[in-house]
Amino acid sequence: MRLMGFTRFSDGTLDENPRIQVALLEAWEKAQEEAAPANRRLIDYWLTKFMASDKFLRLGKSTQADYTRYIEVHIDPDNPKSKATRNGIRHAFGKMKPTDVTPRHVRRYMDYWAEDGKETTANRHLTCLQTFFKWLRQYVPKIVENPAEGIIRFPEKKRQVYITDTQYMAILDAALNSTTPWFFAFIELAYLCGLRLSEVCDLNIDDIRHIDGKAHLEVRRKKGSRGELIEISDRLQAAINAAISFHPKDQVEPLTLRPLVRNTRGDRATRSSVNKALMNVRAATGIKDIRVHDLKKKAGSEGKDLGHKTARMRELYNLLPEKGKATR
Repeated sequence: MRLMGFTRFSDGTLDENPRIQVALLEAWEKAQEEAAPANRRLIDYWLTKFMASDKFLRLGKSTQADYTRYIEVHIDPDNPKSKATRNGIRHAFGKMKPTDVTPRHVRRYMDYWAEDGKETTANRHLTCLQTFFKWLRQYVPKIVENPAEGIIRFPEKKRQVYITDTQYMAILDAALNSTTPWFFAFIELAYLCGLRLSEVCDLNIDDIRHIDGKAHLEVRRKKGSRGELIEISDRLQAAINAAISFHPKDQVEPLTLRPLVRNTRGDRATRSSVNKALMNVRAATGIKDIRVHDLKKKAGSEGKDLGHKTARMRELYNLLPEKGKATR
């Protein structure tokens, strides 16, 4: 059976009719869709494919973990210990066809997540949906527009909490005298180097380098910020020494990827172990409104270069008011 018509130019070369090409491609796509198993036509299938795709694997580790949580979280009535209070993307959209999702569905999902003051979390779910549908449009050509684009985000309150020197010393003292003393070194490294929680956790002993006779700590920042070779000051060296002093002495030291900050068990510090240590510090000091990320903001406010590439981000991390003079 002849599927395509051809004409020839005067020189004998073939001229392929573009309209027939388009019609054939559309027919092939329709046949593929009709022949696919029923589950392949649903978002549940495509979410699984997305989480194994190059697009997903190129995201930062922390972003991958966040997206996985947004996609998979669900209320389990058979697990009373579950902390889930909302159902995630797979539960909400999994049984729908990609072409059936409209901006109205995404808006209703956003409103559902925003209940009880979870507006910021709802915005994070929206970002995940936007990334997913942008990727999905490459594989489902009938999706004309990304249904998650153009959705109005909830306004977020900027966190403007500056840790004073007095509060900082109280936090350090509480960490050193807690059941998680390794957190003392963690706090100092986060502040002195201006790092996020995950960036401190990622530090290795092998990141200490000697260049031109001076010791430096190589830090790798995420979310587009520049990394840095930080010359090790006396105070930073003391923090490094403290971190190493809390390593269990009876563990066999690995040859590579030797974590600098380790939890009580001797494993690499994780977000979970850091948050538990922070809870101890909050209880001991009575300073309830403190987060690890505030340490980075304190560093930025006091002049530390945090690797930000835009003036807007540098201003966002400077919490101290500008100094000025009276007119006269």
